[in-house]
Amino acid sequence: MMAKYLRPGINGIFLLSRSLRFIGSESLDSELIVTRIEDMPGINTVSLDKDQLVLHLSYDASQLSINEIDEVIEKCGIRFSRDWWTRVIKNWYQFTDSNSKSNANHRSGCCK
Repeated sequence: MMAKYLRPGINGIFLLSRSLRFIGSESLDSELIVTRIEDMPGINTVSLDKDQLVLHLSYDASQLSINEIDEVIEKCGIRFSRDWWTRVIKNWYQFTDSNSKSNANHRSGCCK
């Protein structure tokens, strides 16, 4: 689903929306985490629900992947939840991110 607002440089065709549970702590600085993620190229929107421990984001998969976002999040001191469902969803997100990035970089040979 396409966002109503796209930041400059975001390709709406490859825009993906994600929601993932994370393992939080009492000293979670949500503003710092959101700021760090928003500074990444390819991010369109980010929100963090501290009560539900869910990260909502949308990003351009031709520029960014869930693995790169995961690295930034871990540097901020939190991790995605390790429960079964979150692992399945995260693996699916990794697959679709890779597929979207491949499609974005593919140059068709049959249509010139």
